[in-house]
Parts: sequence; structure tokens; C-alpha cells
Amino acid sequence: YNADLELVSVSLISFTPGEGGEDPDPDPDPDPVESTLLATYDLSDQVRTPYGDGVNTKYTVGEFATFLKTKVVEGGTDKLVSSSGETNVYYAEQSGDGKYGPQFNGVKFGSSKAGGSVTLVFDEGTEIVKVVAGCAGWASPNADILTIGGVAKTPTQGGVEATVEAVDFSFTARDEVTISTNKRIIFSYIAVYVAVAE
Repeated sequence: YNADLELVSVSLISFTPGEGGEDPDPDPDPDPVESTLLATYDLSDQVRTPYGDGVNTKYTVGEFATFLKTKVVEGGTDKLVSSSGETNVYYAEQSGDGKYGPQFNGVKFGSSKAGGSVTLVFDEGTEIVKVVAGCAGWASPNADILTIGGVAKTPTQGGVEATVEAVDFSFTARDEVTISTNKRIIFSYIAVYVAVAE
């Protein structure tokens, strides 16, 4: 205090090898829960067929889950039971006469003026811990935020030259997963992972 040493000791800290206790500074970012693939939903071709006539399609509450079940391409089981919220479907090249859309086809959530959101409900006890979305934004540079399971990220890919980008969302185990966008995101696939049983 005031440049004077007030504590004088031969040893300020004592340490004896082999003695242990609780970690006083636990890892703030623990390893994610081990997971395994439940199902991958392939959305890459659905705007070509059966929606090849240039007409936008809107899935009402519950319809999107039924649609996704027909698109499982990987995973041994599918426990998806229902969905809430509406989902708009567009051509990838439809917005702005092809000037702003990604080159790949897929499901587009939201519009240029509004976001989109849908909640997927799985069987009780499914324990989903991760979703990986193959996606891109509508514009470049992309500023469209994607939120899955309460985790918000911004895909780096966007615009006419965009390619499919895998964006990983990990969260605490749950049976319902909400997918939301603040504006426009194209989804080429959605992969859902569940916790590995101990």
C-alpha cells in the first residue's frame, strides 16, 4: 500500500504434489455432447419438382414436417412428428429476376422484408443436440441471420456466386427445434443429430 509491502512471508502459496480438488477455473467451453446422425433432409431438388411452374408454395402449420419426412436421405430413423409455423418455398433464381438468388435450389425461409420461422417437433426423449444446415444467404455480402435452437449465426456465403455452406448449431438436448431467419436463407439440406446414449 502506497509502495510499502505490507505482507511479508517466506511462502505466499503452498503447493503439495499429489493433492487435488475441484478445478477452481472450469473450462468455460466444455466439449460438446457426443452426437450421432438422426436424419438428413435433402432439400436441393424440391423446387425443381414438383414446383417447376414458377409458383411460390407456402407450407401451412404442420405441412412442412410431412414434407421433410419424404426427404430423408441419411439416418436410420426419423422421429419428426409435427411442425408449427409457415414455410415459404421459392425458386433459388426467382428473386430479382435471378440477380440475387444463390445458384443452388432449396427451401427459402423468409423474404426480403420479413423473416421466417418453423419449429420441428420430434418424439419425446429424442434429445436433439445439434443441427447442421447446408445453406446460404440471398445477398452478398450476406447479412441474413440464421438461428437454430437458440443459436444465431450468419452464413458467410451469399448472392449469385454462393455455394452450399455447412453451418453447425449445437445446443442443450431438446425435442423441439426452432429454425428462424431474420430475412432470407436458402436451405440445401438440414441434418439433425441426437445425443449418444451413455
